[in-house]
This record gives sequence, structure tokens and C-alpha cells, in this order.
Amino acid sequence: MLLLIRLIIYTASSCAFFFPLRVVLAGRRHFEVFIAAAQLVTGVMYNTCRAAQEPFILEEKQWHAMNNIVGTTYGLLFLIHLMANQSEGVDMLLRYVAFSCVWIAQERDHYWDATNTALVAAAFAAVTILKWVSLGRRPPYNYSNVAKGVALLAAAAGTFFMSQFDDVDPYALMHGCANVLAAWALMYLWKIVPMDRYRNKRDHVLPGTYY
Repeated sequence: MLLLIRLIIYTASSCAFFFPLRVVLAGRRHFEVFIAAAQLVTGVMYNTCRAAQEPFILEEKQWHAMNNIVGTTYGLLFLIHLMANQSEGVDMLLRYVAFSCVWIAQERDHYWDATNTALVAAAFAAVTILKWVSLGRRPPYNYSNVAKGVALLAAAAGTFFMSQFDDVDPYALMHGCANVLAAWALMYLWKIVPMDRYRNKRDHVLPGTYY
């Protein structure tokens, strides 16, 4: 009975990430939609295997490894979104670079040692920060959505930490809450920068600047 309850909570709460996926889909960000959908599917499959303690198509560890790749890429795509580039060509290039770098880093890390993956994430975060520092002005963000998203993400992180202790969260309720809070946070965070910001909707030529 305990395994069944955990299975239902893990699977149902993982499906909450469908709602931020709809936000990205509405913005016609096709590569982000692909990565977000892959993150959703691999997350559901990993949590299902974890709760059932049985493989489903792939082993739990294999689903986890795939989820590491697409989940980290999802984070880097969000950092690219925060750059608020007005050229679609630049964003397209950065998206493919992000995915490639994460995959290579994960291979070098053997999927479980996060050293190289953390370096890739730090590099993208540094580029995002340095862009706005070099421009000498505040990013054109919706700061109301920033505040809501960060608050929900902090709550998700706290509940996820507590869910790692089986004696505290035997039924995976806190893990489920963490998934729902994280998905709710992403719904706000993807709305920080307008999705229709590109200067030229047909811009597929890489320009000389990021902005």
C-alpha cells in the first residue's frame, strides 16, 4: 500500500510540470518545448520506477541519467531566456550549444559527479550576468513575476530537502509538494521576459551582437 501511495504521488505531482510547458508552448519556443517535454516524461518515468521499485522500459538509473541531461539543459535554456536577446539567431545558437555542452559534461561526469556540469551551468550564468553588467542597466524583467517565482522556488527547495528523509516523508507528500511548487514557480519565471521580443520574426542569420 505504501508503494502504491508513493507511486501515485510521484507520478501525479510530476505531471504538474505540464503547466509551465504550456507557457513555453504558447511562446512558440519549439526547442524549449522539446526539452521541457523530455524533462517531464523522463521525470515521470524516473519517479514511477523509483516508487514502484521496478524498471519500466528502462532502468530507474537510466531514466535518472536522461533526466539529468534534459533537466540541466532546461535550466540553461531559462538562463538564455533571461538574457532577453532580441535576435532569434543568437538564441538558436546558444540553445544548441547549451544542449551539446550539457551532454558532453554529463558524459565526462559519468552522470553522477556534477563537477563538469556545474562548470557549464556557471559559465552560462556568468554570461547572463555579465551581459547586463556590461550594458550598465537593469534587465527589462517583470519583477513581480521574479518575486513570485523565486519565493515559490525557495519553498520548493525547502520541501524537497525535507523529502529526502524517509522518516519525515514516508508517503512522498513533501516530494509531491516540491514538484508542484517548482512547476508553479516556473509558470511565473518563464513570464519574466516577453516571449515575443525578437526584432525580426524571420531572423535566422547570426548577427554581430547579442542585443
